[in-house]
Parts: sequence; structure tokens; C-alpha cells
Amino acid sequence: MARPITYGGHNNNNNKCEIISEEFTEIDTLATFRDFIHVNKEDMTLLGAPVLKGKAQDNAIQDKIGDLTRAVERLAHLQAHDALVVLKNNLAIPKLLYLLRTSEYAGNPLLRWFDDTLRTGLIHILNVDLNDDQWLQASLPVGDGSLGIRSAEMLAPSAFLASAASTSCSSNPYSLVALGC
Repeated sequence: MARPITYGGHNNNNNKCEIISEEFTEIDTLATFRDFIHVNKEDMTLLGAPVLKGKAQDNAIQDKIGDLTRAVERLAHLQAHDALVVLKNNLAIPKLLYLLRTSEYAGNPLLRWFDDTLRTGLIHILNVDLNDDQWLQASLPVGDGSLGIRSAEMLAPSAFLASAASTSCSSNPYSLVALGC
């Protein structure tokens, strides 16, 4: 078992440390990084959110699609109203919103796949067929007389922009006055 290395009074467990790089040949020659987990740049995540567009983003959305598919199958055992409430308020967009706010997903084609999975689940729960217009209406807010099932594809740009705007006030003290923060 590898001994933890102490840096300034802090112990690191090298078996849990990650090193991110495009090329590992030079890093592998250094004894300090030998036990680190190698992570390719395109697979890089920070607190579970992909940092770059590409493979990591696609994997994160595919995981959420798989989770939603499993959840919809299980919701079939509930009453329709209960299943709708759980789907809308707990399983669909609330489970995806962290990713949409922390990484730019606008234009990612997998969001349409997520929406199609959500639409299929809604069709099974409500036992009605939804054409494109009805799906669009179902994705409008409840205040507009709709079901309030939000579309990930439509929500992605505004979720990321809202998150970016909320951090701009705290990161630049000179913009506080200009942005009204």
C-alpha cells in the first residue's frame, strides 16, 4: 500500500488523486505522480460537471438519460397523478439542472434524446399520445395553463447564462455597480 505524501502538513492519498493531461509519457517518469489516476483532458470533470464540451458532456447526459429511463419504468407502478408529480418535480429537469447550469450544453444533440425520453415517459404515465404541438404545450409553465414539464433543449442556454450572470457579480467587484448587484 502506498504511503500518503505530506505536503505542508496535508496528507494526500495518491490513489485518489487525479492528474489531467493530454499526454502522460512525461508524467509517468515522475515518481510523485506515479500512483495518480490519469484523466484525459476530454474526460475532465469538476464536482461532477464536465469542464469541456465533448466526451465528458455526452457521457454525463447519457447517464442522466439512463437514470430517467429507469425512473420512468418504475413510475409505471404508481398512480398517474402521483407519477406525474414525481416526474415533474423530482426526476426530469431537477436531476439535469446542475449539469445545465455548470456547463454549456446549448446545441448538444443528446438533449433532444433526453427530451424524447421524457416525452415517452409522459405518454406512458398519462396514457395519451402527444404530437409535437401538444408536447410543446406540455413544456410550457404551469402558470400558462400547462403541465410544466420543461424541455432540456430549450432550458439549456438560459440555465447556463443565468448561472454565469449570477457569478459575474461576485467575481468582479467593479461590475457590482454596472450590473446592479
